[in-house]
Amino acid sequence: MKLLSILLIVLATTALAYVLLRSGQRLATRYRQQLLKQSEQSLQSHFVFVRSQYLAFVAWAGLPLIFLAAWWLIPSFWLAALVTLLAAVTPLVVLRWMGRRRLETLRRQLPDFVLSLALSLQAGLALQAALQQLAQSLPAPLGQELRLLLRQQRLGASAKDSYQELVERVPVSELAMLVSALQMGQSTGAGLGERLRILAQTIRARMTIEDKIVALTAQARLQARIMFCLPGFVAGALYLLDATAFEQAWFNTLGVWVAGALVAMLLMGLWWIQVILRGEG
Repeated sequence: MKLLSILLIVLATTALAYVLLRSGQRLATRYRQQLLKQSEQSLQSHFVFVRSQYLAFVAWAGLPLIFLAAWWLIPSFWLAALVTLLAAVTPLVVLRWMGRRRLETLRRQLPDFVLSLALSLQAGLALQAALQQLAQSLPAPLGQELRLLLRQQRLGASAKDSYQELVERVPVSELAMLVSALQMGQSTGAGLGERLRILAQTIRARMTIEDKIVALTAQARLQARIMFCLPGFVAGALYLLDATAFEQAWFNTLGVWVAGALVAMLLMGLWWIQVILRGEG
């Protein structure tokens, strides 16, 4: 009977280790794919061309070093693992934030650009000449995208294909509206300047309404972030007050599961509040 119990324990431990190993392998593969995809998209959108394999190698080589350094500075395995996890997630968060900030900057440039393009067309310039003139004076990121668009057309790409690639590179609804207006104006050949002037007013009015919504919900968003960070600050203060009691309470199997559940619920709550404030619910 004792031998059977030992055998069952060994089999259960082996099965659990196999499941954890397979899950860790899938998570590592998914993390690598996400890091490669987001690094390529974010860096190429900033016109920085670096092979993503090099970035993945730096990430995989850096995580063990970060874990060892954290374990040496903080004599706690769980805190070192938490620091390593945060270090692994940080590049994905930073790259996504860079992409969102670039798209928002480009979006803010659109009203003035569309209005300038409309005035240039009404003054008698052709569309290509007006685009070339504005592309040279516009700063990044819109100026970069326009110069790339014109370079593709000079190399033989059709206007329709180059506009389609621009919309795919820059997934902004206002830019899609501009491309539709340009294609419609090229096909009909009349009234493009007036259409663009109306489009510029529409985009500006839309951004004004969105800015008002952001201002009205600023307090709620700040409260959500404070409530999300508050448990971490309290945990840090408790650890500084009595590290031994804190480790005994949390650095065990039950404490780790409770902490994981708390973090998961905090993330779900923060995500749901952001969805409500963006009006996607």
